[in-house]
Amino acid sequence: MEAIEETVVVAIPVGRAYTGWTEFQSLPVYLSSPEFSRQAPGSHSRTEEVWKHVDCDTGVGPGQRIAWLSLGGNSHTGLVVFSPLDAGNTRVLVRFTWPPTAPAPGITGAHILADLVRYKDFMESLPAPG
Repeated sequence: MEAIEETVVVAIPVGRAYTGWTEFQSLPVYLSSPEFSRQAPGSHSRTEEVWKHVDCDTGVGPGQRIAWLSLGGNSHTGLVVFSPLDAGNTRVLVRFTWPPTAPAPGITGAHILADLVRYKDFMESLPAPG
């Protein structure tokens, strides 16, 4: 399998980092690839099925992992893992994989890292829940 993997440390607790990523109305704020912001995981559109949420056990705690499988022309899988570093910091890892015989998903490590930095800036700019 071919793979791209990038990480960033966000200065917020792991639960807040995970919840922030799953608030799909915010995806266009930090994801540069429009194909990942058009549709929420698990949903299916009659006009376009871009990706869907998949569940796999990776041994991490609940609310710390999001995985998906592409449904479009790019045969890839994606994974976001939220790992607590301490009470106020979370490592966010994004990994894309695709078969060597399939075309690359049209995204680079630089794209992923830029999206992660935008996610970090966005999440850290939000007020802490009261």
